[in-house]
Amino acid sequence: MAIITISRFEGCKGSEIARDIADELGYALIDRAWIHGKARSFKGDFTKEIEVLENESKPGFFDSLFRQRSVYGHMISSMIYDAVSEDKAVILGRGGQFLLQGRPHAVNVCLTAPFETRLARIMDAMNIERVIAEDYLESSDRKRRDF
Repeated sequence: MAIITISRFEGCKGSEIARDIADELGYALIDRAWIHGKARSFKGDFTKEIEVLENESKPGFFDSLFRQRSVYGHMISSMIYDAVSEDKAVILGRGGQFLLQGRPHAVNVCLTAPFETRLARIMDAMNIERVIAEDYLESSDRKRRDF
């Protein structure tokens, strides 16, 4: 069996594609909602970590100084490794392609589309003006690269 990781840029329909692939193959979909639910089940206060996981962003300046930075990475890693131990999983985002890089049973896919295509989708989906959509898309791309 294989593990499929899907990284994507905003406006590439990555969520829809990942869901369709998981459904078609009968695989578990490991996405933001799955990760969020799993993190909530942990004992202790992981509110900040859950926020970082949900937004695919770097921890804030003070969080990176005063909280253990490795907690973020360890949470994601442990959840993904646990999920893929059963095989038959589609992992959407969350750095799955980096965690499973070089594994013979992992197929890593990166979805992208031209900026203008993604921009049109964002403008339509969010019903916002071009300038606002451009700022949103550039910010999203930057956050995903940083994550």
